[in-house]
Amino acid sequence: MTLSAHELATLFRLRTASVLTDVEMPHVIALQEAGVVQVIMSEDGDAALALTVDGKVLLRMLGAEQVGSRSYPN
Repeated sequence: MTLSAHELATLFRLRTASVLTDVEMPHVIALQEAGVVQVIMSEDGDAALALTVDGKVLLRMLGAEQVGSRSYPN
């Protein structure tokens, strides 16, 4: 999988918390298609992004997550 700089930046932002964002943005759609983020809809209809297990593994492989700080599956 090849991710753009915008896609990687979004992925790094999601490593500590969900981010409310426009799920229609191309880089967000690409992350969903890559299986590294998922969209979670609130009861109010707001969308939040969350890392999948694959997304957390990718961040760890990139050195953004410490091996001892695994908090998944989520």
